[in-house]
Amino acid sequence: MRIDLANVSRADSVEWLDTLRRQRARIRARCVVLAGNAVQSAALLLRSAQRAAPNGIGNASGMVGSGISFKISGYVSGSTAIDAMPARPAGGPFSTVAISDHYLDEDAPSGLGGMIYEASRVERTDRDGKITLRLHFLAADQPMRNNAVRLATSLDRLGLPKIILDYWTHPLDKRRLGYLCRRASNLLTEAGVKQVDYQDSNYQFGSGHLHGGCRAGVDPTQSVVDRWGRVHDIDNVYVADGGFFPYSGGVNPTFTIQANALRIARRIVTQLA
Repeated sequence: MRIDLANVSRADSVEWLDTLRRQRARIRARCVVLAGNAVQSAALLLRSAQRAAPNGIGNASGMVGSGISFKISGYVSGSTAIDAMPARPAGGPFSTVAISDHYLDEDAPSGLGGMIYEASRVERTDRDGKITLRLHFLAADQPMRNNAVRLATSLDRLGLPKIILDYWTHPLDKRRLGYLCRRASNLLTEAGVKQVDYQDSNYQFGSGHLHGGCRAGVDPTQSVVDRWGRVHDIDNVYVADGGFFPYSGGVNPTFTIQANALRIARRIVTQLA
C-alpha cells in the first residue's frame, strides 16, 4: 500500500493490506525492494506521499511514473497448403521462433523492430492439407515523459487511489509498426498464404512487457533510480522490475529483467552486510 520514511533519506516500514480480511498491517524493514511491474511500482511510490516526500517517494523531480514504454505490436496470419505431414501425437507446447532480420533494418523508420513466428497446437494442426501461419511483429516504443502512471482522486474497492495510465504512440513508432506489418505480410505471401489477415494486439491498453516509470539514470532530475536500482534520494529503497529500464528495446524482456534483478540483489546483500 505505502512505504513510510524514518527521515528524508531512509525508509523504515511498509504498510500492507490483507485483501481477504480487508485489514491493514505494518512491517519494519531494513531494505525495501519494489518488483510489482512498471505500473504498480511507480504507483506505490506515488501513494507513499508524506511530509518528507510530499509528491511521493523518489519523486522530487516529478519523474516517478513518467516514461512508461510498451512493446508495440500486431499480428498477421493466414493458411497455406503443405505437403503431407508425418503422423504425430496431438498436443504439444506453444512454440515461437524469433526472426531478427529486421531488428536493425535501415529501411525501418527509426530502426528497431522484429518478428516472432508463433505456432500453437491449433495452428500446427493439419486441416485438409493446410496449416495456419502466424507472425507477431513488434517494435520498441520510445519513451516519452507524458506517457505516465498517475493516481486518480477516486478510490478503488480496496480504498486505494485508482491508477490512471496516460499513453499515446509516437507517430514514428506507428510508421515503424506499419513497415513491419508489411514485411510480415510479404513473408506470409511468399510462404503461399493467399489471404493475409491482420489482428490488433491492443497494446495501447497496456502490455505484459512494461518498462519505465522508475527509470534508471545518472541524472536525478531525469530518472528515479541509479544504476543499482536504488531510488536516488533514499538509501534503502530499490526497484528491480521492468520499471528500471528507460527503453523497451523491442524484444521480450523477461530474461533481462531477471538478470538485472539478480545484479541488484547481489548489490543489496553487499550493502546490508
